[in-house]
Amino acid sequence: MTIAVFDPFSGAAGDMVLGALIDIGLDVDQLQAGLQALPLTGYRLEVIHTSQHGINGAHVNVVIDGDQPQRDWAAIRPMIAESQLPEPVRQTALAIFGRLAEAEARVHGQPVEQVHFHEVGAVDAIVDICGTALGLYLLDVTEVFSLPPVVGDGWIRAQHGLMPVPAPATAELLAMSSVPLGRALPEGQDARAELLTPTGAAILTTLATFAVPTFTATAVGYGFGSKQLPWPNGLRVWLGERTHLPTHMQENS
Repeated sequence: MTIAVFDPFSGAAGDMVLGALIDIGLDVDQLQAGLQALPLTGYRLEVIHTSQHGINGAHVNVVIDGDQPQRDWAAIRPMIAESQLPEPVRQTALAIFGRLAEAEARVHGQPVEQVHFHEVGAVDAIVDICGTALGLYLLDVTEVFSLPPVVGDGWIRAQHGLMPVPAPATAELLAMSSVPLGRALPEGQDARAELLTPTGAAILTTLATFAVPTFTATAVGYGFGSKQLPWPNGLRVWLGERTHLPTHMQENS
């Protein structure tokens, strides 16, 4: 059985997750063909193979063509549930999006059905979340694990004004799942930025177990974000298999 182990040493965002899966072997043509099962138009997936600080990886852009309607969770849920995506992919995507909507509802004090995703953000989130669910399915991943995520520091400007990092929805997602937070930024670096986004947090907190087992890695990939930082702004992922230690080693570990 194939497992995926994420290392969010510079946080995670939906596009970084997709980029990491593509870099590790997810076929882009298969991904794009599979996403056509969604009743979603007016966008295209742009994949750029690039490098940061000497490390090769993939960067993904969801390019929006023209206007998009406003969408809330009540509209997005049937879009995914009634799509022609494979059943396991639909269920995974609904679980991730549902957790994101629940966190947003808690932050804003409103019913979950009324949680609103602005025009571009809704398309980004739909593609990133459904693409991740489909990508893991196509890669035959049966279990997902993650190291503790790095969240970043400073402030971001959101629809309601300045917000502290992590963003309120990200903080809620971490609290809902009792997720441990990751190591500090590299010593001597003071780059203030949002590293873990709500979509990235929703994907990891829904899918991953934050206790990495011993495993044998067979491949490693990197998905890069758009921010330029003093270190590689990437999400690392390993594919591999669980390592079954001899009994005497298990007792001493």
